[in-house]
Amino acid sequence: MATIATVRRVRLAALLLLLLWVPTVFPVAWLCMKLTGNATPGLLVGGLWLLAFAGSGIAMAVLRCPQCGQRFVRFNWIYPRHCARCGFRC
Repeated sequence: MATIATVRRVRLAALLLLLLWVPTVFPVAWLCMKLTGNATPGLLVGGLWLLAFAGSGIAMAVLRCPQCGQRFVRFNWIYPRHCARCGFRC
């Protein structure tokens, strides 16, 4: 079972990866295009960012509730505030 700190840490990572996608990836892609004339480094950064976001989603999907031991997330996996089964808030 996950601790409350683990649930909060994974939830914050998923939220930050989602919110910082546009302000980070697009300027990096633009800068790579201006400096090298090639879009490949920007696409690589975007692809790695998407893999990190998918990893945080998978991490949220496998977390167990600290109170009941069931999966913590069923539907709202980006920023869940309570357990889908027992209602435990963290």
